Amino acid sequence: MKNYLMAGILSVALLGTLNAQDQVKQGAGKSKPISFNEKDYADWKAGTVEVAVATVKDGGITVLSFKVAVDHKKDGKGRADGKYLKGWPRMIHYIKPVVDMNKYKELRFEYKISSNRKNVEKTPIYANFNSGAATCTYGFDAGKEDGKWHTKVILIKDIIAKSKKPASDWKTLRYIQFGLSESLHEDGTKLDIKLKNIVLQ
Repeated sequence: MKNYLMAGILSVALLGTLNAQDQVKQGAGKSKPISFNEKDYADWKAGTVEVAVATVKDGGITVLSFKVAVDHKKDGKGRADGKYLKGWPRMIHYIKPVVDMNKYKELRFEYKISSNRKNVEKTPIYANFNSGAATCTYGFDAGKEDGKWHTKVILIKDIIAKSKKPASDWKTLRYIQFGLSESLHEDGTKLDIKLKNIVLQ
């Protein structure tokens, strides 16, 4: 009887250890998804003067419009004598209360681009994440203008790795930004980046 009892205790202990390991491996993506859609669109704010943020209709769907007027002659505050005339126009969404990035798997969203450019194949933009203790700018090519919606997925594990900060520094995600580097776009370029179905999950 003692042998059976001891075997049972060891089995439970081993099972508990395996479950704990599974939780470590599968912990990401287990928190309730955070949606930044429709009712939250008004919380996205312009971070520089080159940017205009608005809620608009596209094909009968409410989407977020992130417009940028690239200006190489003035900085993000509209000053011609600024230090960074080719700056980083962006929009920002503060997350309240803050969340633990380690509990999420990805940031997923859809986007569509239009502009006054002609025959341009690339549109370099970025998403930025900031926890106070760590920050990471994730740049990617949004591609050419084809009038279609495209899905982008940014893995949280890639953000943490790219930041070169420990995962413990990502327990208080404070805000997310979308933006671009003006040095990668011609002066006078007018971009309208529409976004929808923005979810941290």
